Amino acid sequence: MAPFLVGVYRWDNWLLSEMLLRTNITVIDVTQSTFIIHQKLKELDGQKPLHHSSRIGAVYNDELTKNISGTDYKVGFINNAPQILSGDCQKSQCELKDNLLQSEVILLKQRANAQKYIAVLAINRGQMPLVWNWVCWAKRIGFQNYILLAEDFEAYNILRAANEPVFISLKQSLDTSSKSEAKYGSYDLQIITMYRLEFLMRVLRAGYHFLNTDIDTIWLSNPFDSISQNLSITIQGQMHKKMKMSRGLIIVHATPQGRHFWQNVIKCESQILVKLQEQQFYKNKLPASAFTDQECINDRLKFTTVKFLDPYLFPDELSFFDQHRSQSRGLVPVVIHENWLAGLESKIKRLRSWDLLASTDSSCDSLGNGIPYSLPDRTAPVRIRIRVLTYNRLKSLQRLLMSLQLANYSSDSVALDISIDRPSSKASVAEKNRWKQVIAYMGDGAQHSSKFR
Repeated sequence: MAPFLVGVYRWDNWLLSEMLLRTNITVIDVTQSTFIIHQKLKELDGQKPLHHSSRIGAVYNDELTKNISGTDYKVGFINNAPQILSGDCQKSQCELKDNLLQSEVILLKQRANAQKYIAVLAINRGQMPLVWNWVCWAKRIGFQNYILLAEDFEAYNILRAANEPVFISLKQSLDTSSKSEAKYGSYDLQIITMYRLEFLMRVLRAGYHFLNTDIDTIWLSNPFDSISQNLSITIQGQMHKKMKMSRGLIIVHATPQGRHFWQNVIKCESQILVKLQEQQFYKNKLPASAFTDQECINDRLKFTTVKFLDPYLFPDELSFFDQHRSQSRGLVPVVIHENWLAGLESKIKRLRSWDLLASTDSSCDSLGNGIPYSLPDRTAPVRIRIRVLTYNRLKSLQRLLMSLQLANYSSDSVALDISIDRPSSKASVAEKNRWKQVIAYMGDGAQHSSKFR
């Protein structure tokens, strides 16, 4: 397709944009490997070139495109093709490669929801087990409104091969450094952080609202169903520091206020990079936490209106795994942030012990946690599976089980999983005794059978 100028409704641009935005079609740019001749009628001497509007069907095509394309035609350029065929194919010297100059707007249009919300999670090769765990949980809950922002080319290639919505800039693909090897608060780490912040700024400028969080989060349901759409800055606070964010979720809207806020975060991060360079020369003794984008966000939050997510639906690691605050209220969280334990192995071990590890590879095979994974099937009948999270409230559990028995289901039976939390090390004797009552009632499946019938 000819690269016509943006600003004029041309059906050529619209037609190409339609193909680019379809996820079941692959567009390949062959201009580097193919010799193409555009044959035109010869103009007579003294004849003026035919104006576009005078061409047969041009006006009709332009009006049709204008009415049905909205702004999608603006991405209808051949340099947005996801793949490029380069080299001399006649000599068998051509190759197919990804186009790393493709605009991120293509992925945004493909993956954002109808309200233009998109989740963006930065990932690197050192996090791949956690990446697959997140991806598999996203598949379980049917969540598709996300982009994985690769910080290195190896992670990009792995996820691209799995047909995941992954993006990396050409400049970042040439960077051989690894975030997983960079020290906390270091200059190298903050350079990669700036890459993420600037990408998110482009998301806002494209007119999309972003949700950004770490990959060590477990998504048990769609967070977009639980957030307020009042266009404010929305963050996941902490139980012990309610007015501060700790690498949890942050939602920024594509409003003048949202863009201004994020631009200030980027400005602060730029200043941090300068300070880090100065520290290398002058050996200033400041804590590593002083040189992170987290400090920038928390500092800028002081000057804007902030909405906090429900801490029981969006708990951090301490409040969920150690203090059991969501469980004590009988609530199943939307997103759990595993932000306290350091190190990949420790995080994986914790998730496995709590039956929250969906997978550590692209297969998304169940790891024996009682929640079978299956791809969404629109034609298959709905199969209900109920999972109950309980702790030490026996009477409440009994009332719930009685209600479940009396409910009317679409089939003769439904699968029921019951998970019983363990008491913390600080639990009182009375609390532990109430927990033992629940264990005695439900049985352990080995020596003691369940009293629930």
